[in-house]
Amino acid sequence: MSLHISDAYVKVYANDGVVLIKNLLVSDEVVDLRAGIDENMSNPSSRSKVASYEKDPGWFLEDLCTWQ
Repeated sequence: MSLHISDAYVKVYANDGVVLIKNLLVSDEVVDLRAGIDENMSNPSSRSKVASYEKDPGWFLEDLCTWQ
């Protein structure tokens, strides 16, 4: 797949640090990503840690370098 990142996207990212690119992934890719995230959340490595606080609006699990 070829994707052109417009100057507008670059500017939004420069200003906000994040950009929403709608329809970037097809539904099968989203299904695969969700399955991978569910697997990682269910079986974190010994290096994992919760990187959010109790009062945060969400929950963030940090689990880096799991391929090593």
